[in-house]
Amino acid sequence: MAHNINQYDLQEGIAQAWHGLTKVRPVITLNDCWLAQWDVVRTPLQVVDGKTIPFDLLYCNDVDRFIGKPIGPSYGVIDNKAFLRMIREATAGAPHKIQSVGSVRNRGRVFVTLKLDQDHIRKCAKREFQDYITFGNSHDQSSELFVVNTNICTVCDNTFSMNLSIVRGQVENDDGDMEDDSVDCRLRHSKHAVTRLPDIAKMIDKAIGVRAEFYKALESFAAVKCDEKKAERIFIGFEASDDAKAVSTTTHNRVGELVTLFKRGKGNRGENMSDVFQATTDYYTHSHTRKSLQKQFESSEYGSGASAKRQMFDTLSDDNRLEKTIKRGEMLLKNSTEAFV
Repeated sequence: MAHNINQYDLQEGIAQAWHGLTKVRPVITLNDCWLAQWDVVRTPLQVVDGKTIPFDLLYCNDVDRFIGKPIGPSYGVIDNKAFLRMIREATAGAPHKIQSVGSVRNRGRVFVTLKLDQDHIRKCAKREFQDYITFGNSHDQSSELFVVNTNICTVCDNTFSMNLSIVRGQVENDDGDMEDDSVDCRLRHSKHAVTRLPDIAKMIDKAIGVRAEFYKALESFAAVKCDEKKAERIFIGFEASDDAKAVSTTTHNRVGELVTLFKRGKGNRGENMSDVFQATTDYYTHSHTRKSLQKQFESSEYGSGASAKRQMFDTLSDDNRLEKTIKRGEMLLKNSTEAFV
């Protein structure tokens, strides 16, 4: 696993990372962090006879070092100052704690990872959610600017690449657009990219507010009682194919795993709708593909697994939809029982 924290790099964090190179600090602020201590300057590239050609290089303002390859007129530089200003504006209204700040690839890539304050919006239904928001950018043309909400704290080049892979899978375009309920977005280093940063900050701020509503919804799930029998019918109605007339063997086996997670999954007691949702989340995050860890990871974060988790959330949030799901589960279970009579 490559950390790529090289001679001109540093990673600051509130805890020591796996690579053992973290400069541990109890409190990290955007005004006093590694990325605030240096920046890049766009510098004309010149040939030997002194004539300037229409390409530039990014030069570090604190050490005698160029970063990356030559860049043309259409490339938009997003320096550390603009990057940190965007993060500051995006998170100004949300209590948070910075977890990790750093650069890798000899300052080719830079990142900030933070976690929203659990005491305010993360600790709900007696569960603590450990997901992070990572802001990433590059000075070596290896990455667009991106923002992604995952359970991976960026502390090295490998975790930077993992989070970049997630956002590329979730956000097909690269013009900064995103859904209202998603923090995730990415932005190319186009000529006018820096002018888009205030809009990106506003979208992220709005999305963080939507996330707060998500946690309030989880609290409401915890207030609705649900026993094993009801949970089984929800899972059957949810998991069976649209044209199903009875419970297939595949659905039966999947529902069996979901019911087990409902009763004994991490943090679950088989008591309420929050346990139903968490069982679904657990299953589609860790188990459902039966393939490699990479395939499971891809599905969980932006594939069929991610879709299933959103659909279950929507089902539990809509009383009419939930009632239809339960009745469908009852019907399919009855048909399956009658087939063996």
